[in-house]
Amino acid sequence: MNANILVIAGLILGVLVLVLCTVKLKIHPFFALIATTVTFAVVSGMNMQDMLSAFTSGMGGTMADIGLVIALGTVTGALLEKSGAAETMAKTILKITGKNTRPWAWPSQVTLYPFPCSATLRSCFLAPSQRGFPRTQRFL
Repeated sequence: MNANILVIAGLILGVLVLVLCTVKLKIHPFFALIATTVTFAVVSGMNMQDMLSAFTSGMGGTMADIGLVIALGTVTGALLEKSGAAETMAKTILKITGKNTRPWAWPSQVTLYPFPCSATLRSCFLAPSQRGFPRTQRFL
């Protein structure tokens, strides 16, 4: 089969896989993009060595410094939010600091977060707990 047709078929199927993974299966977009990349590579006829090389050079160039860490931190933060742990963290911080210090509770949580990482990553990881603060008002 013509290589151009395989590439076009790979692009179309890759878009379909991306939409299916994110909309229907509710997979995180980061992982859906990885599945899309693999789908395109397989359909377009790339061998495994070329696929891994293209993947690491393309995504590796984009996420070489901190992108992968931020993506995984965001996924972890989303899991905290869906499990209810983010709201529990927000309630605990507000119990310690009191409701009068509510505007400073989340920034202090980001500052005091125990993992040694950049402020950007802490903000990505703890953003779900920030969204949990408005829901905690009924508990004060």
